[in-house]
This record gives sequence, C-alpha cells and structure tokens, in this order.
Amino acid sequence: MGMTEREVISELKPCPFCGWGTIVDGGLIKHYCECYACHAKGKPCKTWEEAVEAWNRRACNEVN
Repeated sequence: MGMTEREVISELKPCPFCGWGTIVDGGLIKHYCECYACHAKGKPCKTWEEAVEAWNRRACNEVN
C-alpha cells in the first residue's frame, strides 16, 4: 500500500540548493519534488514514494 499525501510531505527534506521547503507534484504518470522557493525539480518517478526517496537522496548528497 502506498503512502498518504501527509506521510509523503512529512518525509521531504529541504531543498539542497536554497534550504527551503519542497512540494510533491505530478500527474497520472510522473511524480516529482519541486522547491517552492527556487523551483529546483527532482527526478520524475512513477510514485510519490520514489519521488521523495530520490529527492531526499539528492538533498543529503548535495548539502553535505
């Protein structure tokens, strides 16, 4: 079973570029994370869970 929207949002890490918050966006086929401040976008994924995982991996790698 997939994550709820609230669970997805609670797991997002800040933007690795500007440090602000992120949102999950997408349509029927692709989901991705996007920073609402600088508009950096994560990798398009099939599910919210994959999009959050990809964003959080990038955030960890690029902030440190």
